[in-house]
Amino acid sequence: MRKFLLTFLTFFSFCFAELRVVEQTKEIFSGFFGGVSIGVGANALTFNNIYTPTTKKLLERNQSFASFVLSAKLGWYHYIIPTIGLRYYYNLDLNLTPFGEFNMPQKGTYDAYGFSTAHTLNVDTMIQVFQENRLSIDAIAGMGMGAIVGETYAKQGDLIYKSLLGDPSSYLNFDFRFNLGVRAMVDRRYGVEFMMRLPVVPTTIYKEGNSNAKQAPFYFTLDFIAERF
Repeated sequence: MRKFLLTFLTFFSFCFAELRVVEQTKEIFSGFFGGVSIGVGANALTFNNIYTPTTKKLLERNQSFASFVLSAKLGWYHYIIPTIGLRYYYNLDLNLTPFGEFNMPQKGTYDAYGFSTAHTLNVDTMIQVFQENRLSIDAIAGMGMGAIVGETYAKQGDLIYKSLLGDPSSYLNFDFRFNLGVRAMVDRRYGVEFMMRLPVVPTTIYKEGNSNAKQAPFYFTLDFIAERF
């Protein structure tokens, strides 16, 4: 009788432990997540047949400008198995790019800026590459597409002028990008990500006749993430 009772208790304890493991595993299978980001951009700018107003010479064909980036994202994640998951989310990027000084005829020197917002829907794959106690590290790869809306303008003192390159000064373009990154999570609940957003389609920020200027904004951000909130 004692042997039977011990066997029954052992079996019951084992089943209860297995049930707890299954329940804990299911807790991380899906849920909402959100995050905010801060970072920098590398904006590759290409000018085609655009002349400076003062010298009437062609602008340099290829230039690169650093920018300040703020981002936010919100979506849903789902783990296919405990080490591989997918996430679907909306991402907003705010990108402010100082273009430096720009000379305007009969108006003097201005500080030129570009400001854009990117609205994209994204799908990422997350693969766990390290797990130790409460800490997990995942590799991230995915893509996003949507729209990028922006404007170029010039500032002189307290005055702000649009039509930096010509009319119109605002633009709307299709945005398609690849997402690459790595993240560290604690208890699969809070963590940080280092993300790279790599554009596939350049953004036309100005076009008139056969003259145009195209920008390819590469974003590098540090993201603060919360899951299962």
